[in-house]
Amino acid sequence: MRGMNLERWVGSVGARLFTVAAALSCATAFALHRRGAWPPAQVALFALGCLLAFLTLLGSIHCFAPVYAGWMRFSKALHAVAVTVLFALCYLLVVPFFVPLVWLLDPLRLRKRSGPATWIQRPSAPLDLESLERMG
Repeated sequence: MRGMNLERWVGSVGARLFTVAAALSCATAFALHRRGAWPPAQVALFALGCLLAFLTLLGSIHCFAPVYAGWMRFSKALHAVAVTVLFALCYLLVVPFFVPLVWLLDPLRLRKRSGPATWIQRPSAPLDLESLERMG
């Protein structure tokens, strides 16, 4: 799709012909499936019909600019809802399982431990012009 302008393609002759061809192919596949033609291939024909129906839907959406704009508004709203629900479920269902793990293992060693402190007291270096220049 490099170099292809989507706004020019929406509503173009090629997009309309694709939509009509997909609709005819879909109708043919469903008709053959209903008649029972080629019994071993019925599942394949049904799958092909479903795929072509989906492509027909996409083609018809992209054929008409107002329908495409409505579809984009719907998809943005659906995205906002899906992301909110997905992150909420992740936070409510996945994160709580890590709380006992952190309590038991204490990987950051945040709990106070009895015993000697691990702080090592070091003598402080004198601050003079030369040491400050070395630090930058």
